[in-house]
Amino acid sequence: MLIDQRGLQFAPRVRAMTLGQTLRFTNQDAETHNVHIENDFNQSMSPGQAHDFVPSRPGVLRLLCDIHSHMRGFVVVSASPWVRTCSRTGSFRFEGVPDGRYALNVWHEMGTQLRHEVVVEGDRSVRLEPLTLTVPEGSVPVAGFREYPIGEPRLRNAMQVAAVWLPPVGMEGMGEALGSDVIHLEADIRATEGNRNGFAKDEFVPYLKVAFSIVPTSGGPPIDQGEMMPMVARDGLHYGSSVTMPRAGSFRLIYRIQPPSSGGLGRRSDPVTGVAP
Repeated sequence: MLIDQRGLQFAPRVRAMTLGQTLRFTNQDAETHNVHIENDFNQSMSPGQAHDFVPSRPGVLRLLCDIHSHMRGFVVVSASPWVRTCSRTGSFRFEGVPDGRYALNVWHEMGTQLRHEVVVEGDRSVRLEPLTLTVPEGSVPVAGFREYPIGEPRLRNAMQVAAVWLPPVGMEGMGEALGSDVIHLEADIRATEGNRNGFAKDEFVPYLKVAFSIVPTSGGPPIDQGEMMPMVARDGLHYGSSVTMPRAGSFRLIYRIQPPSSGGLGRRSDPVTGVAP
């Protein structure tokens, strides 16, 4: 079973496998990745590297990349040999299933698990009526939702700064930011190991003042600029802003970040409990 890291995404995003099979991770990107599966597997991967992993238990394994926080993936490990990922239309097919009574479990990353009884007998095929998987209220993503990385994450002053954009989203008090020329811009800023400012590794750094400007690489004035606001979404805290991109082209994104003190965060400075400025 193969899962590639390509285009700063896990491909495929969801994979189904039988317990005992080997899962191979490859890195086809030109940068280092990390595959992190809870306490089971945590491996850094340079460009072109591959690593194998054999799950030791059935269940849903959640894939993360500690370097690129937007990357998500899932592996459904079953003790049964009858496990599949559905097609884009939700269809699937099992062949050679012996006669018997079976429990069909249907899983989706955003829905509650569905269980359905299936009886197989004789040489007859079993065709199921369409099954409906319930998605809890508030779990439906923005249409076409996907985060697109902008450049490489940068390390500055014991922080990792990652920039991404995604289709326009609604923000409280601002309505729906819709339009073909509008995107949602994010700055994901987290502390790195050894941060002396009081923040733990991978912790969101709050109270920053973050300004952005987008300038054509060919020169000229910014096509958009402004300040980003701290906000929370289902995937956590970040700084964000709706941005107008009036035309296609090649642009440079510039972030100007002021320290937490500029946003009103106080700092202890005594030699016993204080932290670095």
